[in-house]
Amino acid sequence: MIKVFFEYFPKGAWFTLLVATLLKFYTEESEALLNMVIIFISLYFFLKITTLLHESGHMLAAWLVGGVPRRMIVGTGPEIHRTEWRGVKIVLKALPVSGMALAHFNESPQLRKKFGFFVIGGVLLNLIAGLLCLLIFGYHAEFFTGDAGIDLASAFIFANGLCLINVIPFYSTFYGSRLPSDGLGFFQVMFGSYKEVFQSVKYNDDYFQAYEYFENREYDKALELYQKLNEKIPDELGALTMMAVIMIKQCKPDEAIDLLKTLNDLFDANKMADQKGLHLNNLAWAYLLKNDLDEAHRYATLAIEALPENRNIGCTYGSILIERGDVEIGMRWVRKNIDFDHPSDETLCASMYRMLGAHLNGDDEMRDEHKRYVTAYQHALEKDSLFLWERCLQRVSR
Repeated sequence: MIKVFFEYFPKGAWFTLLVATLLKFYTEESEALLNMVIIFISLYFFLKITTLLHESGHMLAAWLVGGVPRRMIVGTGPEIHRTEWRGVKIVLKALPVSGMALAHFNESPQLRKKFGFFVIGGVLLNLIAGLLCLLIFGYHAEFFTGDAGIDLASAFIFANGLCLINVIPFYSTFYGSRLPSDGLGFFQVMFGSYKEVFQSVKYNDDYFQAYEYFENREYDKALELYQKLNEKIPDELGALTMMAVIMIKQCKPDEAIDLLKTLNDLFDANKMADQKGLHLNNLAWAYLLKNDLDEAHRYATLAIEALPENRNIGCTYGSILIERGDVEIGMRWVRKNIDFDHPSDETLCASMYRMLGAHLNGDDEMRDEHKRYVTAYQHALEKDSLFLWERCLQRVSR
């Protein structure tokens, strides 16, 4: 747990906080500046805490109205830790921005109200935490300057206030998927089409179980469940998409491509145009597995045009460019996913193509650095990534 604590609250931030605190006692002329440093480091910590509070608020709200809390993702970026507490899967990410909470609700006459309370529960807990601190300590808007000392209470209130932005109706992107803010989600749940919002609620348990199998790499079990879900809700594209992704993970690109191509026109027809970029990226990766670089490049280009800020799509695009010989541009795209501290299938894929690009550029030092890293953690690679890793190694050994 100590390791997890210092990954979620990084040692570098604690070290900076300690140095600034010690210097305060020796350099009075810089006291205001050092106060600002301490306040901003504390604010960074508070943002992580209030993000955790926010997602916990959703879970608490679900439990209070008879729902079953299932999953809580806190933050974005590299995964730091995952655990399970009382049946709730908890995933901690490095960056204290955004997150996701999932819960199961049975169909009932009060479903709209229950689900609406769940959606707004995160904002409510932030509001309660901020108000309690405000009532006890008060709030000073000039706390940023550090002139009046170190006001941690105001920093905590401010961090909770930032989470309240979620009550404003807008769309944001979470790993490439376009999601409504809590405020917009609340209005959609309370006043939107019942069929559109709740058509799959009766199958939530199946969806959760299928995704559990997928995460655990039990692909045959996951595929079977998604096939059954598709039979029950044939116009819901999520199950079909996951079936194609599983085929890719199993290194069956031809089967995946056949299925993905049948979905091309359905995304727009089913108002899922925001996820078209992810769909195109799946096609690009499948063609990369087949070593059909022209088709891979065509779909990757369309995907990056649709979702230019998505790192995984950018890494696919960069990997294909490197395979095609456009090394300099490709290296810039895959670099965004390089992370030696958090080995995962995504970061290892970036490193293996960084290795190939360095080899093609004649940079032996960089090539060997990334080769050692991927070799050390290749057990974390998915089957499709391992196939591409072996292909990269063959090219490097020529």
